Amino acid sequence: MAGAKTLATTVHVTDEAGKTHVLEPGKSVPADLAKLITNPKAWSGDAPAPEESESSGSGSGDSGTLSKPPVAGAGSSGDDWKAYAVQEGISVPDGAKKADIVALVTEHEGQAS
Repeated sequence: MAGAKTLATTVHVTDEAGKTHVLEPGKSVPADLAKLITNPKAWSGDAPAPEESESSGSGSGDSGTLSKPPVAGAGSSGDDWKAYAVQEGISVPDGAKKADIVALVTEHEGQAS
């Protein structure tokens, strides 16, 4: 993996499928997990660019397009999910909780198949 970054400290990351990974210092980190580590102090040297890897979401890579947020961990807030849902044309009721928004997105994806 060219340009792989290594960690300065142990980091626990929950991936988009909900699986928790324990990443050890000095080891290279897969790009899909690296994008979930947002604290620059976790990295040895400079942190990787935020969009260093290809998005696994429906985004086309355009600067205004959001990728599907992870279910847990960095970038998984209710606001992140609401922004993604609105981008995808999903109507989100005022006061909707994160779990409700995730369910709306999941239901929308099932209808799109």
